[in-house]
Amino acid sequence: MTLEVIWTSGASQDYLNADARLAPTSAIDGLVQLLRLFPEMGSPESDKVRRALVGNRRVYGLFYSSDATRIIVLALIDLRQSPEAIESLLRDRGIDS
Repeated sequence: MTLEVIWTSGASQDYLNADARLAPTSAIDGLVQLLRLFPEMGSPESDKVRRALVGNRRVYGLFYSSDATRIIVLALIDLRQSPEAIESLLRDRGIDS
């Protein structure tokens, strides 16, 4: 059984703002389809959150959580910034990394 995918409002905005040269929508959509089949393929960031790399040169991180029935996409972040900035953005969205 494949899982339902739910995008949070912040992640949806990230998707719309992603640099198409670095993370084409086809690459993001393809990754999400893979996650539906293999939800544990992303690297664990915390007990509940995983990160999967996407895009040309893998500069974007798709942060998500999953359970038995769904995947919740929490953020799509350009990782070419300081770890502190990424942690701050995740914290501002209520995501424990």
